[in-house]
Amino acid sequence: MSVAARESGAMMAAANAEATALRGVWAGRAALAGSCVAVLGMTFWAYRHFIAMHWLPLWDESWYYMTAVRIWHALHSGNLNAAGRETWNYHLAIGMPFLAPYFLVLGLMIGGTSLEAARAGSLIAGLLGCGAVAWLAATLAGERKAYAAAVAAVLWGTSPMFLFYSSRAQYESFSMLFTVLCLVAAARFAERGGRLAAAATGMCASLVFLTKYNVGVLLMAGLFLGLAWPEIRKRLVADPRGLLEQVTRPWILLVATAIVPVALWLMAGEVRLFMNFLKGFPYDAMDLGAQFLFFPRSFFQEYMAVPLLGVLVLAGVAYWSLKGWGEPGIRVALVCGWLNVFGAVLHTTKDGRYIWGSVALATALTGAFVAREMPRWPRWQKVPASIAVALGLVWSVWAAPAAAQTFFSRNQTAPTAEQQRALEGALQFIRANTQPGQAIFVAGVADYGINLNMIRQFLANPVTGAEGDIQALPCPVTAPAWGYPTEPSPLYAQLLREQFVKTPGASLVVLDHEAGSPYRGRLYPWIFSWQENYQQAAGDVAGLQNVAALDTHTGLRLTVYRLVQGQKPALP
Repeated sequence: MSVAARESGAMMAAANAEATALRGVWAGRAALAGSCVAVLGMTFWAYRHFIAMHWLPLWDESWYYMTAVRIWHALHSGNLNAAGRETWNYHLAIGMPFLAPYFLVLGLMIGGTSLEAARAGSLIAGLLGCGAVAWLAATLAGERKAYAAAVAAVLWGTSPMFLFYSSRAQYESFSMLFTVLCLVAAARFAERGGRLAAAATGMCASLVFLTKYNVGVLLMAGLFLGLAWPEIRKRLVADPRGLLEQVTRPWILLVATAIVPVALWLMAGEVRLFMNFLKGFPYDAMDLGAQFLFFPRSFFQEYMAVPLLGVLVLAGVAYWSLKGWGEPGIRVALVCGWLNVFGAVLHTTKDGRYIWGSVALATALTGAFVAREMPRWPRWQKVPASIAVALGLVWSVWAAPAAAQTFFSRNQTAPTAEQQRALEGALQFIRANTQPGQAIFVAGVADYGINLNMIRQFLANPVTGAEGDIQALPCPVTAPAWGYPTEPSPLYAQLLREQFVKTPGASLVVLDHEAGSPYRGRLYPWIFSWQENYQQAAGDVAGLQNVAALDTHTGLRLTVYRLVQGQKPALP
């Protein structure tokens, strides 16, 4: 073959390779654009079905939302002392990070003081977090970044758990956003170094810690084990004296002696308070098998719109767990993910959202695996595998609304329109049959901190944020786990009498859950099953009058009592 022919063949081969690479680039961009459209569509769908329908608060939402409303009204009126007081009270109440409510305040600043605005702020953070997951996948992949980002975005953006909790006024979206951004910065710092990447890693880790203590502690441990310790160990082997000299430099000693002990004391104290708060939660005891099977079931049933795609995610995590430890960015993501899973398995209570961060990182690792490793397979493996992954992702987008709606129906306080109307009618009944400006005593809520705030949120003035004097009367006996009866307390009538002696103009609202209601534990998880005790106690106080009663005919009854004018409360 002549030299000219060889050169011509080489030029044609180079041109073909360039054309193939260009087609791959455009195909990757098209896949990424399609994934963006799919995720935006799913986010809009979640807003329409989970936020715009004005569902009542769910669990922690009542506490978090009302705290954010009080802080927002204080800031809006320029009362920084009141904002600081509300922040500190919330911080002391359950040991939660003081920064967390301010993320919901951002939603209120944009959309006004409504639960829907706070939820929309969380959903926006969730959408940004999904973009961060795609960014992390592209960073870890190093090549074919668009494919990696597209796969990760669809896997996470179609997750029923993601769509549900991102549309709640809770902190999962915010903590996940900063966690993933922290790992993006950590991967860039491990690859290139630089002060900006180091500062971004530290700042994002701090924001995670100040949003959710438990997630922040695990993230910092993961950063140390996955990023810092390998470097420290390498330097110890190379020059232990040099490392010791660095540690003993004056400015480092100053930081260690002046800042670290204070930080450790605050962290230990507040984390301990938070854990003590969690111990008060009732939970069902599980055997060892159920403990270890809970999260695998949650992963396939609650995180994957198409359970079969869970196999792909596990394959990606398994691959990097075996071969990715040499790459710092992948190593730190693996360590953080596995630490989170380990902590969730050991936790005394079980909730699928405890592995929220781990699954988000797993989808990023899966995107990197698909983009970087699958193209290296032989053609007879690569082509069918790529087609299967593409079809699986399209299937996930198609199946996500039904899967998310099913998850929502199992977990939302009022899953049906009938049940929603019953709860709203009960809250309207409280508003209509209590005296404006007078105290309201509430008996029968299952959790004073969370469920009482459902009532507070409904009765609050939407313009000023004022809640009025609403108090949950404590039960003189230890509260049992939800759904389990307890013996009536003879001290309760005495407690009621003492309360009305102090506040004679108050109203007493008793919430009573009918035994055997088909909605028990689902529509009214915030109502105890033993409220007959309160009814009996109110009847035993001379001078208390039954002024209004409501039967919702869905298992929930309400009764309002007030002191007869001119009489003093007394026991017979």
